[in-house]
Amino acid sequence: MNAPPAVTYSAAIYALRCMVERDVPLNQGCLRPVRFIIPDGSVLNPASDAAVVGGNVLTSQRVVDVVLRAFGAAAASQGCMNNTTFGNASLGYYETVCGGCGAGPGWRGASGKHSHMTNTRITDPETLERRYPALLRRFHLRHGSGGKGLFPGGTGVVRELQFRAPLAVSVLTERRAVVPWGLAGGGDGKAGLNLLFRRASARGAHGSVVGDGTVHRLLPAVNLGSKATVQVLPGDIVRLCTPGAGAYGKAAGGVTSAVGAAEVGESRSSDTSMGQEWAMPAVMGVASAGMTSADDPGCDPWVCRWEAEAEAEAEEEEGRAAAGASHGSAPHARSEVLRLLSKEAIGQ
Repeated sequence: MNAPPAVTYSAAIYALRCMVERDVPLNQGCLRPVRFIIPDGSVLNPASDAAVVGGNVLTSQRVVDVVLRAFGAAAASQGCMNNTTFGNASLGYYETVCGGCGAGPGWRGASGKHSHMTNTRITDPETLERRYPALLRRFHLRHGSGGKGLFPGGTGVVRELQFRAPLAVSVLTERRAVVPWGLAGGGDGKAGLNLLFRRASARGAHGSVVGDGTVHRLLPAVNLGSKATVQVLPGDIVRLCTPGAGAYGKAAGGVTSAVGAAEVGESRSSDTSMGQEWAMPAVMGVASAGMTSADDPGCDPWVCRWEAEAEAEAEEEEGRAAAGASHGSAPHARSEVLRLLSKEAIGQ
């Protein structure tokens, strides 16, 4: 997505400051030793009349990944802020959703974090449900979405909203096709996935509201792609499976790929807030889009979470012994950046 040059400058200085092991003042002087070559008409330097919405929340993340990769400092993070909005003529709501953070030489990637310069905090569930016609049905780690390696990549999350009124819902996301890459032999993270489940009522018209215990079914999932706006009715569900992140270094066993996709069978989950039972359909076509059993509404999120953390802890302990001299690129990268951002360069 198009982004004005100011976004590139901001992303670059953020990445450089991350690699310097001291407090560097945030000012334009930090960029004096840095030369930017941004061709006119490119995605990072579009024409003055070009649309640039979303560049600061999406393209900025990819610029950071590129700079960190150039220095060999860290694998790719989720590369996205997973923007989600919904509203109608009388209300509006906007949130960004967390995901995986890239691993590096000596550390595993953090899971379920607003990566890099996102600088936002998601709304508390109680506030969301009290003030808006929506229910937060699921919000948990997306087990298996982080890359495998000596230091595993962080995992994304699954966030599922069910709507209680007719609304327009929009998603503005990235990394739904190109996966977050690993570094130094580490495995790639999994791409994200945006799904829409329409409710099909057993009593008649789609979207009718009933509370008499009738079982309602959700139609097979629709993959919304990375960017979409859809009209939803009461009972419809939008699920965001945010990207994981890349791993750093090759694991001793040689396994570097994220957990593979699995088909999703029918499962039931009780929805006490709606006073009725919901049946999730078998979604055979979603498997090829990267859905795992952890994305299945029948998966126990807490089991997934603790399994993921235990697995990551074990892999980290095994990796520490074998790390040895594999950390050489990061000190070099930091010393080079520190040289560029010397006292003379920043005018101190």
